[in-house]
Amino acid sequence: MTGTEIADDQGQRARGDRHTVEIAGADLIFRPVELRDPVPTGRQIAAAFGFEDADAVIVLQQLPNRELEELRPSETTDIRARGIERFIVIVSDRSFRFVVDGLKLEWPLANPTAMLVKTLIGKGDDYELVQEREDCPDNVIEDDEVIHLQGRGTERFKTRHKTSRHVTVTYNHERRVLEARIYTTEELLAVFGVEHGYVLDRIAHDGEFIELQPGAHIRIKEGMAFVSHAPCGGSS
Repeated sequence: MTGTEIADDQGQRARGDRHTVEIAGADLIFRPVELRDPVPTGRQIAAAFGFEDADAVIVLQQLPNRELEELRPSETTDIRARGIERFIVIVSDRSFRFVVDGLKLEWPLANPTAMLVKTLIGKGDDYELVQEREDCPDNVIEDDEVIHLQGRGTERFKTRHKTSRHVTVTYNHERRVLEARIYTTEELLAVFGVEHGYVLDRIAHDGEFIELQPGAHIRIKEGMAFVSHAPCGGSS
């Protein structure tokens, strides 16, 4: 067999006796890596990505349906069986299991963002991630929000097409309905009709008043509270 690139009948691209896989870290940026062994172990996959100590990392294999399965250091996988195989290698000593749209997933870090989870299952910006809960309403998780997977049991999520959502907030103790999205400070000043020269504060859960700085970006959520006042601190 020469060094000329060929493709076998399963679609696996090979160069001579080398086989190409794609490996990513926690950033999910997959990079092509060539392996000589068509049936590598988890240890070999880790080494190919620069980790000689396979016990220090978790190796995940992404299946054709996008489910993720851990590949143990001594466990093998046949990379000739399908198209180019994908793996994820992350420094960790454990993985956390969860389900999204019925797909069983594992992730070596306890606090992924919603955007990362959507990326794992191939869903883009036109989808939102929803946490399914038994004892209270389902919770929409914004793309930049962190998900906590350390709790007991298996967390369950679903995705759905994004629609325009509205939430109720208060401004100077009056209810206002706003679109649930990210606003700049200047947008909120205009939406609330804040008097020129006045300051807008967000009231935190602990009652602290947090002044919104010019150019800041604030994600509006249900139940948030705002007040305005003169720069000297007098209430409006």
